Amino acid sequence: MIHAFEDATKIEFGGGYPVDTIEVAAKAGYNYEQVINGCLLKKEYSMHDLFWLTRYAGFDAASSEGNAAVLEFLLKKLGDDFFGTCLSKESIDIKKSVLDMLYYDFGYEKGIKGGNKILQHLRKQYPKTFKK
Repeated sequence: MIHAFEDATKIEFGGGYPVDTIEVAAKAGYNYEQVINGCLLKKEYSMHDLFWLTRYAGFDAASSEGNAAVLEFLLKKLGDDFFGTCLSKESIDIKKSVLDMLYYDFGYEKGIKGGNKILQHLRKQYPKTFKK
């Protein structure tokens, strides 16, 4: 068994787990760790599950923060080509939810000083994910 999720949590959460995120995903019928491990193995159906959870699981403030951090980690780890291609296959409402969480985690807020530079950087570094 791979422990990719465990390795990811060491980087993103200092060795802890995003417990709130895991619990909300479980209530929606998903094992969050298995979903993330599948994503790290570049399984498109796992990416779809993660994106679906992002939109429909009902994450609250705390669980959203954990999920947003995981999305950013996966984008960086898997690369824009894979992540962006998977995201492009999703419905508009799912894309918007995923991008909103990524914007949050990267520190982008529309209208905030320096926000345009962050957005330009994201579009340059991850052009498939952050399409205009």
